[in-house]
Amino acid sequence: MGHVVLQRILVGVLGVASSMLLMSCKEPPRRSAAASPSVLPSLTEVPDFSLTNQRGASISRQDLIGAPWIANTFFTTCRTICPSLMNKVAYLHTASDTMSPPVRFISITVDPDNDTPAALARYWSKWGASGRWDMLTGDFDAIRHLVVDGFQTAMGQSTVDETGTRDITHSGKLYLVDAEGVVRGYYASDDLGVKTLLGDLQRIAQ
Repeated sequence: MGHVVLQRILVGVLGVASSMLLMSCKEPPRRSAAASPSVLPSLTEVPDFSLTNQRGASISRQDLIGAPWIANTFFTTCRTICPSLMNKVAYLHTASDTMSPPVRFISITVDPDNDTPAALARYWSKWGASGRWDMLTGDFDAIRHLVVDGFQTAMGQSTVDETGTRDITHSGKLYLVDAEGVVRGYYASDDLGVKTLLGDLQRIAQ
């Protein structure tokens, strides 16, 4: 009886070991594309808009369909976050120079009363911009709709502090929009944010 019991135990152990070996040879489960970090999320769709650039030409959402673009908000007399922010935009503008299709850049003023097309043209020339970079102005409510309801970021009214410094609340982030007009990411305008944005831009431009 002892030998029979031992034989049954050995058969059972060998069966379990064989099952484990077969399991270890199976291909591991694949992650779905939706769960993959290489796929950027679709965050919000940019609404229809029509604003005026630094040359006095109309720029609409439809004009930007077909190529990715990077957007930000600013105003020409800003002395707080704008100089650094626009410097990062200028860097991205240069870094994307050889990409195809050509990457567009859209900088939207939050101070349309003062940032006329002529004021934008003077500011635009300071940054070595090209035809791929438009600075937009227009009706205040139209800009607010695009910035707040479209990009879902902040836009405040003009304020003056105790030192006489004028400011307007707006986002310091950069927005990545794909060729279909869908926002795919928001990025801090620091070195890490810009590096991440550039990598994501290269992925959606492929």
